[in-house]
Amino acid sequence: MGQQSSIRVTVVCLGNICRSPLAEYLLRHRLDESLGSDHGIVIGSAGTYSGHQGEPMHKNSAHELRGRGIDPDEFRATHLTRSLVAESDLVLGAEAEHVEHAVGLDASAQSRSFTLREFAQLTDLTDPTQLAGTSGAQRLHALVSVADALRRSHQDAHQWAHLGVDDPYGMPQSAFRTCADEIDQAFDPVVKILGGR
Repeated sequence: MGQQSSIRVTVVCLGNICRSPLAEYLLRHRLDESLGSDHGIVIGSAGTYSGHQGEPMHKNSAHELRGRGIDPDEFRATHLTRSLVAESDLVLGAEAEHVEHAVGLDASAQSRSFTLREFAQLTDLTDPTQLAGTSGAQRLHALVSVADALRRSHQDAHQWAHLGVDDPYGMPQSAFRTCADEIDQAFDPVVKILGGR
């Protein structure tokens, strides 16, 4: 694990046009800023519902990203498949049902699948000295293993698995802003620990 040169992260929501694209682009942007663009962490997203396949990001999600200096124009929605889950070293669901869907496609993904906010809580409990490696990819690979071990041993972990990010679809722009802020906040401990802090 310490020699891992790259790692693939897939963020999952229902349609892959609102929450998971926000998470994909926010995490990539923050890691690029914190670690440089050669961190080796490949970030994508997908939806459990196939009806939006190939569509651009929801205009309100795109608006939130542009307000943070991020260009969302190249995004196109992807449907979550078994092969995509199998290729992912870390699966992050907006809600517990998205994690369950991913694990239903590939049971071996259980140990590397979390909700966004669950992973944030577990990362907060992680001692940075437990993460072997110097690159962002190496440290994230170690973090996934540490987070899974913590989840199995911590008495409150079962509650965190049900912490979700609400779907803003059909809601006003303010709901998308709240969604983006919640996702960004969930990534705070992750970006911090991958930077060695």
